[in-house]
Amino acid sequence: MRGSDYMMGTQSLRAMTAEHLMERDVAYFKKEAKCETLVWAMVEGNFGTAPIVNEEGRLIGAVNESDLLSAVASGIDLADVSAGEMMKSVLSISVDKPAMEICRFFRDNPVNRAPVVDGHLHVVGMISRRDILSGYLEEKMGPPSGF
Repeated sequence: MRGSDYMMGTQSLRAMTAEHLMERDVAYFKKEAKCETLVWAMVEGNFGTAPIVNEEGRLIGAVNESDLLSAVASGIDLADVSAGEMMKSVLSISVDKPAMEICRFFRDNPVNRAPVVDGHLHVVGMISRRDILSGYLEEKMGPPSGF
């Protein structure tokens, strides 16, 4: 779900920020969560990156599908591994980062999706390459008519 200005088509892509483009309903996990729990959430929620937060709710890493597939291919039982053991460092996007800077971020980094954080590094959303492309189309054509 995106911000109301974005959905109403009142801003150009160049005027948008991560706040306008991001998905707001985001699953994130503590480092103690078992990786099998992450798999269930990823499959059910149809997403491929799980942000990992500390006790204060600040972003400390992420686990993605590739990490989990690699573990399964190595014979690891994901019920025995915590997110903290599996997580890697993660690139994040500031909630106020302009859309064109986010375009360059995705162009220059080998990620498809990134957590969006506030000034305290709390996860407030996720943004993907597709969100930027959708913003481009909406600027050109207006909001989608329900497909």
